[in-house]
Amino acid sequence: MRHIALFAALCTLLLTGCTSTLPTIDQRPVALIDWVDFVQFNGTTYLASHGEAGRALEEADLGPEFARVQFKLAENVNDPGYQSKDGDAAFLERGTSVHTVRGYQPQFRLAAVRDGQIILYEADTNPNAKQGADLLDLRDKVASIGVVSAEDGTTELGVLNDPQQVAALVELVLAAPVDQSQPPQDDAGQNYMIVFHFKDATATSRMYWSGSGEMTRGIRLPEEFQKAIQAAL
Repeated sequence: MRHIALFAALCTLLLTGCTSTLPTIDQRPVALIDWVDFVQFNGTTYLASHGEAGRALEEADLGPEFARVQFKLAENVNDPGYQSKDGDAAFLERGTSVHTVRGYQPQFRLAAVRDGQIILYEADTNPNAKQGADLLDLRDKVASIGVVSAEDGTTELGVLNDPQQVAALVELVLAAPVDQSQPPQDDAGQNYMIVFHFKDATATSRMYWSGSGEMTRGIRLPEEFQKAIQAAL
């Protein structure tokens, strides 16, 4: 789930993952990079979503080709300071087709096939994002909103499924301002995973800090959203 991606993203802002060094035979250090599973296009970095909260994508979910991978970082880059660029992917081979996902805007979701498995990628960092709608495509798609423990990423603590309330909270997310220039700021509030269960049975989840009102990545939600989450617990 997204807590895995969040850990990796916090490990390095450049999404190059954690690094360690081992000496080579001639004792020169070599960096070992634990890459985060990502792709980057049009300035937006997309992280792989493992989708435990919803169904996996199927071939019918794949839309037209959006772009092709130009460079695979794993096994090819040993510099932990490498600056990712458009066309880069951590694990997808060069030339891999990256598709849109039917029913969703490509600025939110993309998908690719790797080793026979469809991998879903969701927007994490978009330097042009001004509001939640620039990162998440939620309108008229969400059936319910789950509040999940951030401790294990699986225990559901509450759920909101009233259609009118769900629609209202979705609008708060979409209209919320985005600031991705700073790491998450928590002021001792409780943190949760917020899971948006879509009508097509897929799902997306985001970390939420109730104290600061921030949802990853950099979505600044109003107090009204926090009150609804607390009431659902």
